[in-house]
Amino acid sequence: MTNSLSVIAGGRSGPGRIAMSIVHPRERIDVTFDEVLAVEAVADYTFAVSDGTTMTFASPHVEVTVAPHIGARLYRLTSHIIDEAADYVVGGEIVCSPIVREPIGLRGAFFISADSLADAEALAAKLRRGWARPQLRVV
Repeated sequence: MTNSLSVIAGGRSGPGRIAMSIVHPRERIDVTFDEVLAVEAVADYTFAVSDGTTMTFASPHVEVTVAPHIGARLYRLTSHIIDEAADYVVGGEIVCSPIVREPIGLRGAFFISADSLADAEALAAKLRRGWARPQLRVV
């Protein structure tokens, strides 16, 4: 008998299932399980400064990474809805309704601001409810 790895998927988190939806009266973007690449709570934001150094400051947020084609759709939508809310829906429940301050998704990732790291972790957990990576099991 040889051991091999197989991906076990299905049920709530099957590849064709909707993990989350971004909903606005202008458009609804459904993101399937396999189009969500990561959902992470992050405490800080680091960026490059023009002199080649980096700066880090406290900025609790959730970073969601999606497939490039979903990022492109998000960018098109959010370019038209600056200063308007978009609902993030998981399992039929609105988990947050952030105000769009700038177009998001161009690089395949977007941030949702939070008041604290604890709030970011709670929001990330809600966003993950419809999404979980398949588990590997030795068969």
